[in-house]
Amino acid sequence: GGWTELVGSGGRTSSLGLTEPGQRFRRMGNSLSLSGEACCGPRGDLHDRALTMPTRPLSVLQDDRIHFINDQPLTSVMRGIAPDDHEVLVVKDVNGITLFKVQRGLSNEIKLYLPSGSCHAQIIREGHKCWHIYVGKQRRATVLSRKLVENDVFHVHELPEPYPERGTVTAQGSLPLPCLSVRGDWTTRTWVVFDCSDLKAEKRVARSSEGLPDGSSLFARDADIYSLHVAAGLDVALATCIGLIVDDWLGLSGLQYGQKK
Repeated sequence: GGWTELVGSGGRTSSLGLTEPGQRFRRMGNSLSLSGEACCGPRGDLHDRALTMPTRPLSVLQDDRIHFINDQPLTSVMRGIAPDDHEVLVVKDVNGITLFKVQRGLSNEIKLYLPSGSCHAQIIREGHKCWHIYVGKQRRATVLSRKLVENDVFHVHELPEPYPERGTVTAQGSLPLPCLSVRGDWTTRTWVVFDCSDLKAEKRVARSSEGLPDGSSLFARDADIYSLHVAAGLDVALATCIGLIVDDWLGLSGLQYGQKK
């Protein structure tokens, strides 16, 4: 019941990006092999490199007017959302500006609202390893969990226009190559988002970290709280949806935040 306000820290204030009606970012092809290191990012320390801008702006969830691409890195604060958690979360940035409100609908549904209260995106889970992200009735992205190199990896597939609508059955083999991959240490619930369009660059474009950013005293510490760090050029709404999907998967796997196996 009620609102849980989460105040971010560690980045500059975000700004709501506006585009002219009908304007869209150019969609470029990706090149990725789904075997070996390439599909899941390089091995080694997940946090041994700083975040960098993606090769191209990624705004999968934009509509004719709104996108959430920052020109500076941003850190927000998230709370792990369990499969049976129906409380409303308010996600804010460092200056206390509300970015999104999040609430689970059905057990397989999570909605991302704009501060105005309108629904910006909706996540629908199919089974335990597939999530679709919708803007209105349009399916903009599909996120798949795969077991690779003895670890679970998430691939984010940006869908081309014309977008499939709700209820459309799409074979996994017909999906475009991933634009992003997510690899993590799931026992500590830390993960990194890699840009798949330039594998040699090994670009890290978002990551999570347990707890609050260093030096933050904006609100009480909680075992369920974690920080989400997003590079400039990556849609913060998409990064937030990725975090929510990882949370959903962790809950289904018995690895909820604040509850180590």
